[in-house]
Amino acid sequence: MSVVHYLQQAVHVSVIVLAALVLARLARAFARVVGQPAVIGEIAVGVAIGPVLLATIGRKSFDALLPNPTLQTLQVSIHGAG
Repeated sequence: MSVVHYLQQAVHVSVIVLAALVLARLARAFARVVGQPAVIGEIAVGVAIGPVLLATIGRKSFDALLPNPTLQTLQVSIHGAG
């Protein structure tokens, strides 16, 4: 793979992480407004972001947003953790 491919993948992952952080920040503020601890908003976003995004935009759009190579980059390896 070329350097350009790796840079594109790094930018893609960075944008996704930034979007998740922005959503968490907004949810944190909303939780405070409704009288809940801020962490509740962050947890709600963390739990909901994947399944809700998948159900809302459909599998094809989800795959376009998070292509397989990007998902592989985001995965945490647990091999050997036994």
